Amino acid sequence: MKLVLVWNNIGPLVGEDIMADYLLYSLNRLEKFSYVDQYDLGEPSDDIQHVLKRIAVKLGKTQRVKAITGVGNITITMPNYTAAAYHFIRAFRRGELGRVTLD
Repeated sequence: MKLVLVWNNIGPLVGEDIMADYLLYSLNRLEKFSYVDQYDLGEPSDDIQHVLKRIAVKLGKTQRVKAITGVGNITITMPNYTAAAYHFIRAFRRGELGRVTLD
């Protein structure tokens, strides 16, 4: 999984959500909490869904989705978790989350 995070060509074999979850786990394990300030989280989190939601909202990565209800269809705006995960991984690869050694 470490190789997937640092080498872009393997990425399509593993989903962005899984890579982002492992990245978050690794950052927390190494006590590299720069992502907290970068994405205005307030405190470290081990919940990837919470982190990705905050990233999506902060960056405006949202999508409009039609939902079918008992009284008709409505359109809601939801965070784009895939785009947020991609951004999180890309920020790590560019060094925007600080210097990190995964070994």
